[in-house]
Amino acid sequence: PTVDRVLYVQECMRNHPGPHYEMVNKCACALDKVATELPFDDYVTMSTAANATTIGGERGSYIRDTESLQVLIRKYKALQTQVKKACFILPP
Repeated sequence: PTVDRVLYVQECMRNHPGPHYEMVNKCACALDKVATELPFDDYVTMSTAANATTIGGERGSYIRDTESLQVLIRKYKALQTQVKKACFILPP
């Protein structure tokens, strides 16, 4: 969905400051590469699990302690690293 694509690009730009036009294109490139690698439902599951690891307490420990979710999180982080490298997005 368009709104999810916009949110991805905005978050990417927020996490990797730089010239606006350049970063719009680099972050859109990363999004396009993610979209070719994952069906949308898998992206939602993986990104939600990755973002939920920062939740404190019992709710967060469920995510951190569930091995199947940790496998998804590692795959998601590896994919993010891969697409950022392919699109020339430097670490912040």
